[in-house]
Amino acid sequence: MELRRLAERLGLDDVELKEVVRLFVESSTADIESFASAVRTGDSARAAAAIHSIKGAALCLGLNDISRAAREVELRSRQGCLDGLAEAAAAIKRNIEKISRYIGER
Repeated sequence: MELRRLAERLGLDDVELKEVVRLFVESSTADIESFASAVRTGDSARAAAAIHSIKGAALCLGLNDISRAAREVELRSRQGCLDGLAEAAAAIKRNIEKISRYIGER
């Protein structure tokens, strides 16, 4: 998993890694809920801002799959094209939940 490389690159022990990832999961979960709410109300600017936050945090942590998916969603949001993005956001949320389970096992 990409998190192992992150820990090695930053010299983090397991406790520190868990804390960094826990913060990512916590903030990204709130952002994905904000994104979903924005999509439901048709607010593409708020949707783009919420998903941008996830993209940036994922990129900083080396979570490339999440970052790439969020980038695509952000681009479409900025273009005002919200159709089908709820499903894309659900896929990002599943990846975040997978990470949450991973750190719970450590």
